[in-house]
Amino acid sequence: MNSNYFVPNTADELHCYQACYVMVVQRLTDANVGMTEAERDTGFRPGHRSWAFRGLLGLVNRGLEVETIDDFDPEEFARDPEGTVGSWYADDPKERERIVRESELGKEGKAVKKLLASPRMRFTRRAPDWADLLRLSQEDGAVVLARVNHRVLMRREGSYGHYVMVEEIDDAGVRVQDPGPPARPDYVYDIATFRRAWWYPDEQSGELIVVRRGNSDE
Repeated sequence: MNSNYFVPNTADELHCYQACYVMVVQRLTDANVGMTEAERDTGFRPGHRSWAFRGLLGLVNRGLEVETIDDFDPEEFARDPEGTVGSWYADDPKERERIVRESELGKEGKAVKKLLASPRMRFTRRAPDWADLLRLSQEDGAVVLARVNHRVLMRREGSYGHYVMVEEIDDAGVRVQDPGPPARPDYVYDIATFRRAWWYPDEQSGELIVVRRGNSDE
């Protein structure tokens, strides 16, 4: 069990990504990173959406190797972050406007440009499948974060983005470090529930972040 690394979400319930960031850094570098430092590294600002990119850049800057697996086009986003977001929500202008309003897309675009230039970053552009998650969860030295629908995990209606650290998958289910709410260290979700939460709304919607120790010779 790895609950000695566990970091819960904060009382405002807006820091699941930052909690996962702290856990990744502690697991792979043994550095004790506080939530204030995690906020700085991930670009957190109250009232703004937490995108993953500045946090990925923070991990790369700490000498870690980072890979994302999803259908995201980093080159397009780096060129025109607002236009890219607009294309995602072409049929939902209200949602597009809300995301643009809540995000610092210029800064996110700059972070993606820096990630594209880093030898420690790899964007794998395809939807991950269950075999990917099984393989990566067994890879020695790799830490895997999955973006899931929190409301599906809680068996509720609707959608709310959330990050968990995947530890192990077996017949009993998927063991994760879930920052919450509620905070669930070493918690086992049944496979069907976890798959629905990860593949939301469909099997092309999965997202994984894989972090590994960097090559000390680089």
